[in-house]
Amino acid sequence: FLENSRFLSRRYTFEIEVLVRGSWAGLPLLSTPVSVYYPPGDERVSHFHKLKDNLRLSLLHTFLVTRSLIPWPHRRLFISGAGADQMPSIFRPASYLKALSREHSSAGQLAAAVWVGIFLGALPIIPFGTAAIVYACHRLHLNKLAAFGASNVCAAPFVPLLCIELGHYLLYGRFWYEFNRHTLLEEIHHRLWEWLLGSLLLGPLLGAAGALLTYALVRYFRRRQGGSAPAAEGGEIKKAGAANPAE
Repeated sequence: FLENSRFLSRRYTFEIEVLVRGSWAGLPLLSTPVSVYYPPGDERVSHFHKLKDNLRLSLLHTFLVTRSLIPWPHRRLFISGAGADQMPSIFRPASYLKALSREHSSAGQLAAAVWVGIFLGALPIIPFGTAAIVYACHRLHLNKLAAFGASNVCAAPFVPLLCIELGHYLLYGRFWYEFNRHTLLEEIHHRLWEWLLGSLLLGPLLGAAGALLTYALVRYFRRRQGGSAPAAEGGEIKKAGAANPAE
């Protein structure tokens, strides 16, 4: 893999790039604990440059995310066997929807999907919103149903109106109060520009709020479900044990 791949990184960013490119190539990624020794503070020698290496990390992250969104297949060096991860056919809608609801369903992945859905849902791309959400989630390996459901938070008229008001205020220093045929139809190009400007600011904030709420709720309910299941099983065992002596 290392001999057949070309890398952009040579310093601290190499670890991230080799893992991402390995995943793209079909290489299975495994985690294993390693021991680390940190000498006392006065004995440490760091080769990490705070400005240059952080800039390299940011540029590499931007490149990798942009590349993952481009609909061009990655070169596969390893062929993984077909197994349980394969999606069922779309002609079996019940199984297909069930698989969609379970894919990429960790708390962090669901929170990220909600952020993507709300952010893209806030943009003035109504005819292409669903396609953009499905495509972005497919490329970023996020839950499509969660993102699509979250995008409905931005359904007209509430969030679009807030975005237009925010964009209008940023452009002209005042809110938009004139709701008539002229301002809604004949000046629709102005409203779309204000909508876009406002959504670029309001969308990420709403998405962050939705993502944090989703993450907290998923963690809470899964922790509660995980704690209650053994108790229920224990209760059934006790009942069965109590019934046996009576027999």
